Amino acid sequence: MNSYGWTPYSSRYKDRITGDQLNVLIDHILVSQGLKVIQGKVWNPNLEKDDPLIQSVRTQLIQGSDHFPVLVELEN
Repeated sequence: MNSYGWTPYSSRYKDRITGDQLNVLIDHILVSQGLKVIQGKVWNPNLEKDDPLIQSVRTQLIQGSDHFPVLVELEN
């Protein structure tokens, strides 16, 4: 959470100069107007501490890439 409220992010980087942790949103899913988004999720193990599925692959998510997977369920 920041001073403007909760901010979604899909990756975290450490600034090599300041050492600050930077949260960024780097993954996007674009949806055509004719489709309806039922639900979307960023598989962020740092935010989803109560989700047993995400926590079961926590180490793999953190070590596997510099960003987290994004999931969307669509309805036609």
